[in-house]
Amino acid sequence: MAHRSDAAKVSIKKKKTRSGTSSSETVGSGAVLTRRSEEGKPIRVATLSRSLTDDVWVQPVASFLAALAAASPSWGTCDLIVAAGSSANPTPRASEVLEAGGGCPVMFESEDGEDLSWFLAHEDRLTLLRPQQLVHTSQDSQHFSRFAEVIASGAGTISIAGTDLKLVLFICGENNALDGMRKASVLKASANPDGPEPLSRVLSGNWVILNPSHWPYFPQIKITGFAKVGVVHSERGDAGPTLKRLVENPGTFRDGTSSPLGIIHVNNYLDDEPKTEPFSDISFGNCIRRVEGPLAGTSRGIAAWRSSVYEIEAHRQTE
Repeated sequence: MAHRSDAAKVSIKKKKTRSGTSSSETVGSGAVLTRRSEEGKPIRVATLSRSLTDDVWVQPVASFLAALAAASPSWGTCDLIVAAGSSANPTPRASEVLEAGGGCPVMFESEDGEDLSWFLAHEDRLTLLRPQQLVHTSQDSQHFSRFAEVIASGAGTISIAGTDLKLVLFICGENNALDGMRKASVLKASANPDGPEPLSRVLSGNWVILNPSHWPYFPQIKITGFAKVGVVHSERGDAGPTLKRLVENPGTFRDGTSSPLGIIHVNNYLDDEPKTEPFSDISFGNCIRRVEGPLAGTSRGIAAWRSSVYEIEAHRQTE
């Protein structure tokens, strides 16, 4: 049955990302970007997804750079490019990434030793945002507290200079750590209240989730996670999208955190399953709107890609 092979691919992806864990104490860091878009206008974020045709999603760095270079001329001036999870190997130099992206900062995944890590190319340097994914499924409750501590540290948080906007990286299945139904926190486990930084320092105010993922939710049923981004119809009623409900029911929680004002989910898509293409990038929240795309093309015959441009409302930062 075709669906079984697709479900098996999802399982393979999760196992591979799990194998990327290490004992390193490095949690990553945040970054502040110089604004590129016009003052007083929304922040512009471009997405980049690629087609998948087999179980191997590690891509030669030449393929990643070619797709970036092919797509970037259509975006105009952007403040950030977010690539879906598709590890570029070996890790490219910042100058290579920035040249391919037309000078725009780029968030992307690459193999870093034993880990699949997330980097930000900006100002001719690579910043390690997060060295590894911590939560993969809703069953990873043993990692929820550690994830909350890492987020509280500011790792993976990108700010735009002069604005109040915080873009917070949730890698793939880390969206399972979100929970808008509890009163204690927007996450299923809050950070240690005696820790160096409160979780509310990051997850409050004008904050938006960037959720790059690796493998599309397919088949489009609840067990694969599709109800996070789409509607699953069944005899018992419709389910999802749960990420949309999170931002449409804003709240403030006991630990001082608040619901995100928006989510941008960026995923890859299956070349032989057209139904997965519309979900290669999708956003939720009134503060975000798609202004370009979806665009599609092929980069020098190396790989097919899709992309969009989103605008996010931001306000001048006040002291």
